[in-house]
Amino acid sequence: SIQILREAPSTALISLFPNPAKSEVELYFSSEEDGTAYAEILDIKGRRVMSKAFKTAPGEQKEKIRLDDLAAGIYAIKFQMGSYVKVQKLIKQ
Repeated sequence: SIQILREAPSTALISLFPNPAKSEVELYFSSEEDGTAYAEILDIKGRRVMSKAFKTAPGEQKEKIRLDDLAAGIYAIKFQMGSYVKVQKLIKQ
């Protein structure tokens, strides 16, 4: 039998800037379709300390995430859109 596997959406976490960051970080990514993306910031123990949802549209996009409520340290930012998930290290100064 032939199985057709659906490819992951062409969504990519392009970058976090600046990293290390003081008060905010900009999340750059691209999408091929309208939808909703989610960003979660996790502490070193994997606990969610912040989350944000935003609408997406085709093309390159930029979202700002305020970091004022976070203590200085090392975090992970988890970006998700549909079945696409990317985790990247974030340093808060």
